[in-house]
Amino acid sequence: MDNRSNTPLAGSTVAIKGSSLSAITNKQGYYVFPKISTEKIVLSISHIGYETKELPVNINEEQTSLPDIFLNLDYKTSDAIVMTASRYPEKITEAPASVQVIAKKELQQFSGSNTFELLSKLQGVDFFRTGVGYSLINARGMNNAFNNKVLQLADNRNSTTPLSGSLPMQNGFTVMKDDIERIEVVLGPQTALYGANAHNAIINFITKDPRKTPGTTISVSAGNQQQFSVRIRQATKINDKWAYKLTGEYAAG
Repeated sequence: MDNRSNTPLAGSTVAIKGSSLSAITNKQGYYVFPKISTEKIVLSISHIGYETKELPVNINEEQTSLPDIFLNLDYKTSDAIVMTASRYPEKITEAPASVQVIAKKELQQFSGSNTFELLSKLQGVDFFRTGVGYSLINARGMNNAFNNKVLQLADNRNSTTPLSGSLPMQNGFTVMKDDIERIEVVLGPQTALYGANAHNAIINFITKDPRKTPGTTISVSAGNQQQFSVRIRQATKINDKWAYKLTGEYAAG
């Protein structure tokens, strides 16, 4: 539960520390472990934008549930600079709209390559899976595979597909995980700033500046359903005015 609003936190990760067991909370904030073989465990509860909490628990045969667990907002992000709400840099606490940010920490802890899996954990976001490695998001209901009510940006540039009714590219566009600095999500209509497609939400992928993050990165990840991804990023600073970066990814599943 959110400590301030007492609302359920869907998509939170509840893990048993020291084991491979974990569960994801549903829309009501509930989670289930079918069987626990030990009497003493430590639960680790995490959610994007909130402080991680560890809770020692003594398990007995008569106890089948725990009291509500409340998470506090991570106030270390209160000085974060965002630019999607007003189209210019500003503190997240001064933005005129509610902005949720997936930052460097969450991206580094995420072992997969499909960053839309992280978006599914944001409060108020509807998640829709259409394949092994392909997923869509929406907000304010009415989610489907052909949703054009969400505007997707890459560095504040429109990345929708004009030949397909202005549908978002979703995780089929050219920005890969290793080149993302942060993801900003603004829920609600933003048509005054961004035009006709910004009805339900805006997803803005802010990529890494090659001047600030030069070098070469190679990453490999694999998962169930034969998922495999290999990614490469190479960035070079030529001088104070010029720099370049090259990125590429091969993914299969």
